[in-house]
Amino acid sequence: MRIKVWCILALSLLSTSLIATSINATPAYAASITLNPTSGTVGTRVIVTGDGFTGRLATIKWDGKVAAERIPLSEKGRLEYTLSIPQAAKGSYTIEVTDDSHWSG
Repeated sequence: MRIKVWCILALSLLSTSLIATSINATPAYAASITLNPTSGTVGTRVIVTGDGFTGRLATIKWDGKVAAERIPLSEKGRLEYTLSIPQAAKGSYTIEVTDDSHWSG
């Protein structure tokens, strides 16, 4: 069983840059993910949006720790969720979004 993982790297506290990468375990298609705003201080509300998911529910992780789970995905594979930046030191962090789709082959 494989799980699709999409990552957005480097949501930096007090930074102005965002490095976005897509890691897709299947060659079938690519999902897109955006953050708005792309940086902020602790407590800043960040809207995480994405398209191209195939599952029904998503999980968002902040540096490997679950920040939100069981987020409904639309029938068209769209995600929209508001996440508050947790307590953390200034720096870059990884945000991972996974859905619950499973496939073989």
